[in-house]
Amino acid sequence: MSTITHRHGLTPLLMRSRLYQLVACLLILSVVSGCENRQANVHDQEQKLLKDDDNLYEAYLQADTDHARQILGQKIQLSESDRILEQAGFRFEHRLFLDYARLYVLEKRAGNEEAAEAALIKGHYWLLRGCEMEKMPVQQAIEQLRTATSDQIVSMVDKQDKSATGGIGPKYLQSIHAGATGKGVKP
Repeated sequence: MSTITHRHGLTPLLMRSRLYQLVACLLILSVVSGCENRQANVHDQEQKLLKDDDNLYEAYLQADTDHARQILGQKIQLSESDRILEQAGFRFEHRLFLDYARLYVLEKRAGNEEAAEAALIKGHYWLLRGCEMEKMPVQQAIEQLRTATSDQIVSMVDKQDKSATGGIGPKYLQSIHAGATGKGVKP
């Protein structure tokens, strides 16, 4: 039985084998390229989220009480809704804790006790979720929650907001101090 040889000295079996190798290499390259594109896409989305979040934070610092409340709601929705970044391992828990902490302080100062309490509970939830995601032991997580008292949250939010505004604090405080909300409570 004679074997047919290609003009370059390759048998059909050897040609088929090299063709399979070529196809396998192309598949690997396309998978690697796809992963790199996906990683670049996730990185781009992460950068966009951080930029949007920073822009909303700046807007919150400059807003009156009602607009600051709306902006915090937008910041929370932005973080809670981005499932692609969550699937890629981007963690939102700390950001959500801070946003709910700010909302707690705003509502407390505006005299909206029920809304403040709801924001505090949600903030504690995200603090606990963050501890869980960091694989923190339960006792340590509970201690984190115990130290996140209302007074400490107010102090933390004030410190961060004043730092971001050169010691002035968010603009909504002016409207609360002026009694523009009708139930102003001084910090």
